[in-house]
Amino acid sequence: MRALTFPLVSTVLVLATELTVYFTPYFATALRVGRLHELMYLQLPAAGCLFVLPVLTREQALPAWCTHPVRAALVFLDGVVDALPGLVVMTHGTLIAGAWYLHHTPPWSPDVHHDQQIGGGAMLGIAELVTVPFLLAILAQWVRSERVRTVVLDRRLAGEPPVPGTSSGLVRPWWETEESEVAARVRRQGRGD
Repeated sequence: MRALTFPLVSTVLVLATELTVYFTPYFATALRVGRLHELMYLQLPAAGCLFVLPVLTREQALPAWCTHPVRAALVFLDGVVDALPGLVVMTHGTLIAGAWYLHHTPPWSPDVHHDQQIGGGAMLGIAELVTVPFLLAILAQWVRSERVRTVVLDRRLAGEPPVPGTSSGLVRPWWETEESEVAARVRRQGRGD
């Protein structure tokens, strides 16, 4: 599971899933076979959850290098990657699952090609609309994390015991703990002596 939820792997899985659905016979077959259609509706959100859930909820499931700034960059990159299938569907010259849609054209639709362009545009728009709140959530987590870190650092530097449930490997600055002439001068300058 760790391999599948690794941010770069899950991003590639989401893109591969979407491209497989729309640019292989899978989609046309799923339109004809009910069970496969249901599986496709389950497969698309499941692939997306492999990326979203670890990034939003389980920091311990992510590698140590996946800090808040890295997570924000990955979410932005994922938003760009998620937009690609919509862009490709919108600009694709031939119909995707054309035989199905030519035989099942809705009465209000004047042109199936135009419908595909609208559908691709909708995919593109939805991908970007989902990315914005996702990115805002990551930024909000980052701000909260920095506030907690600041409180821990302030308490540590003030000599107070740490807040229960937090840990800090932070230490007082060298000029406050070292007994040397240079440290004493820095302490005097800080007090304005």
